[in-house]
Amino acid sequence: MLFHMDCQKIQNLFLKAKRANFFYYSGDAKNLIIAANPKYKDIFKRRECIRKLKYTGEEIDDDVNIGFKRGEIYTSSHYNGATYTIDINGEERIIGNLYFERVT
Repeated sequence: MLFHMDCQKIQNLFLKAKRANFFYYSGDAKNLIIAANPKYKDIFKRRECIRKLKYTGEEIDDDVNIGFKRGEIYTSSHYNGATYTIDINGEERIIGNLYFERVT
């Protein structure tokens, strides 16, 4: 949970970055939050999470979906709140959680 002083620090950091014509990336927000309050350094940490997941995404051979078959059940090894790590044929794949329905 962020407190008022943390939010103020984050706003000030974004304002400084804007004045410096800084180009934002998604990781930059994470770094600004950590800079404002170091106790949040582990908030985006990848954690072990073994779950059975049913793939609900499309069977398109693009960078994200390759190797996944719609309706198949996969087992995750890690989860960070947004993406799962899944082992497919000995290769770790990282894919967003919106492509899956949790079975267990």
